[in-house]
Amino acid sequence: MLNRNTLRNIYKQDFENFFSYHKVKLRSKRIIPNPGEERYIPISRILEEELKSGASFSKEELDGFLYNELFYSVNNWHYLYQLNDSNNAFKNNPESITALLKSEPKFKFNNPLVNKLENENFSLCTSRLEIIDNKVKVINFLFKIGVVESNKENYTFFSGVTIDLERNFVYFRFNQNLLDNYPFDPLDVISKLKDILNGLRSEGRFFEALKFNIVGFNETIPKKIISTLFKDLSSEAEDILNQQVPANTDKDIRDFLKGKKLPSHEDYVQQIKSVIYQDISQTCADTLFKNGWVFRFVFREGQLTRAASRTDDKSPIYGSKVYWHLKELIFKNDEMQEAGFHWYLNDPTQTDEPKFLQARLEARHDSLIIHYYYNMRTGDRKEKEDYVLQKINGYFQ
Repeated sequence: MLNRNTLRNIYKQDFENFFSYHKVKLRSKRIIPNPGEERYIPISRILEEELKSGASFSKEELDGFLYNELFYSVNNWHYLYQLNDSNNAFKNNPESITALLKSEPKFKFNNPLVNKLENENFSLCTSRLEIIDNKVKVINFLFKIGVVESNKENYTFFSGVTIDLERNFVYFRFNQNLLDNYPFDPLDVISKLKDILNGLRSEGRFFEALKFNIVGFNETIPKKIISTLFKDLSSEAEDILNQQVPANTDKDIRDFLKGKKLPSHEDYVQQIKSVIYQDISQTCADTLFKNGWVFRFVFREGQLTRAASRTDDKSPIYGSKVYWHLKELIFKNDEMQEAGFHWYLNDPTQTDEPKFLQARLEARHDSLIIHYYYNMRTGDRKEKEDYVLQKINGYFQ
């Protein structure tokens, strides 16, 4: 698999970090291209030479790196679907599913990603299991979809597919740039992958033994999930902001309104307080919102977009007057088309290195799309994905 079309999927910096971690000798010099060489030629050369010598890293260590990169890190665009678990007999029987995957060579169970790729499009590269407490949590499949041209260079286009037996989710992972440049519609790609996994295509008949039944969401469910997550995080943020408002503020606002001979009913009081909330949010966000905040949203009524608002630096949306003008209307509605979330995985006030994730959720057709931003590719990407899926799964509990 060590061809340049595959290697181009992985950022050069990530290869440099891998070589540094394994103390590859003369790596800084060896990674520089010779005159006229394409930038991934020396990377390919280093990999081949180090594998042959075994001096720095093993085939298994390189496979682990490639798998983490090609399955998790580079795939920032996920389409989430449901798994009908009526035929799911493997969750509590890891020996059975392991034996089945091993018995059929076409499953390529634990096939190392340093091996040569198949020539055919939509071909399976490897399958892996995640077993925790003697239960099969997920089955992962990495597919080669085809070859895509981007910026005048060819890339092998992959899709990682996760069958989540614990939550009954299926998510199709893509690199958004390559998906956009692929000559077929994304929904056609997903439809073909679903048919293969459901055992409905000739090239995927061996999947029949797994008895998958991948189905779409009711079209309103993704919108309701986004709305629920939006309301939960925003309600918490508003409670925190209200705690920061100086004492007697409500009385001062009512006195001001009376002085101007204006009605001092609750709606007017809250509108003025929202200005205070905006100021607090803009100045104290990082130390206030311990669980996170919303940084963008798209809200529609019927077919009309009522508001689309975002912060360029992904700071809290609560510093925007658009949010406060539409808040009551949004909270009365149970559906939202899109929202961007900044979640903390730990308490940011208790550590010098707070762990966070940033993701945009979008309802489209019969799926929920999750977009992980560029800076989410580093660190423990799997932990971040699990956190988002845990939030989404909470809607069904």
